[in-house]
Amino acid sequence: MLANLGIGLLIASLVRTQMSALVIAGLIFTMPPIIQSGIFFPLYAMSAEAQQQALLFPATHFVIITRGIILKGVGMQILLPNGFYLAGFGLLLAGLAAWRLKGKLD
Repeated sequence: MLANLGIGLLIASLVRTQMSALVIAGLIFTMPPIIQSGIFFPLYAMSAEAQQQALLFPATHFVIITRGIILKGVGMQILLPNGFYLAGFGLLLAGLAAWRLKGKLD
């Protein structure tokens, strides 16, 4: 949630209107992550470049964590790296968005 909130706040700080924020969020930060997250197509079936790109999206790590808990029952050694990535990515984006919004309000 923190990563998605950070993305939304960052987009809001970069554009002037709500409609442009919706278009940017839909085209750039919604469709590619859903397609490449591993929900519909497994990550191992993608090319090496697509796998590396998919690991940049928070949705991919969320899918890995969710599948690990619900379907596989994996331990914390599998879940923690993905959780740390999500937490770090979320804190980075939320901090960047707060910095941008603070500068915009001044």
